[in-house]
Amino acid sequence: MLRGAGVALTLPLLEGMSPRRAHAAVSEPPRRMICINNTLGLHTPHLFPTQAGRDYELTPYLEPIKEFRSDLTVFS
Repeated sequence: MLRGAGVALTLPLLEGMSPRRAHAAVSEPPRRMICINNTLGLHTPHLFPTQAGRDYELTPYLEPIKEFRSDLTVFS
């Protein structure tokens, strides 16, 4: 009986030991960074544009993500 009473008395204390999780309001989505290494089996002529600047022609590998073009920077 005393053992059961001891457990019942310590349970509220255990709740106080758990970390509180505060959730802040998210005003904008988190920024992401994606890096692709060309030694991963990619055919580089199909990845890197031949033109410099913002008006480069999309390559076959970049075509599927064309809607995000203004958010991308391609380094070669």
